[in-house]
Amino acid sequence: MTVSHLRCEYLANPLGIDVLVPRLSWMVSSPEKGQCQSAYQIVAAASLRDLEKGDHKLWDTGKVSSDQTIQVPYQGQPLKAFSKCFWLVRVWDKNDKPSQWSETAFFTIGPLEYSDWKAEWIGTPPEDEKTARSVIPPSPLLRRSFKSNDDIECAYLYVTSMGD
Repeated sequence: MTVSHLRCEYLANPLGIDVLVPRLSWMVSSPEKGQCQSAYQIVAAASLRDLEKGDHKLWDTGKVSSDQTIQVPYQGQPLKAFSKCFWLVRVWDKNDKPSQWSETAFFTIGPLEYSDWKAEWIGTPPEDEKTARSVIPPSPLLRRSFKSNDDIECAYLYVTSMGD
């Protein structure tokens, strides 16, 4: 049997999900007719390096006797806003033979509480207060340059907008 199409909240490698107990899913296939999953094991770590080393600090289900492949709730260490989780699955077939581990999947947690948002409003101010409500200014091109003293391995931009 092989395990593929790992999903978190029905998405492949989603960024910025807003639930602390995401649901995980996968698909199994086998060239043998009548084959089915009899058990699964999910392991999860906060970094790809930890996962590859077998250091599953976030979660290790151990072997779970179940044919469930969809909506398996995450039950590992509590997840926090802006955290990342890497995970793998393996399954056992009806003859209790384990599959190879799946490809690695991941998901990130976005801001969860109002206090997680740390930003400043940006935009084009109206020319004067009288025309502010009657004339809509053209959409501006918004950009900003910055320098970092650290090596950046990965960065995310969380964007939202507010209309009238």
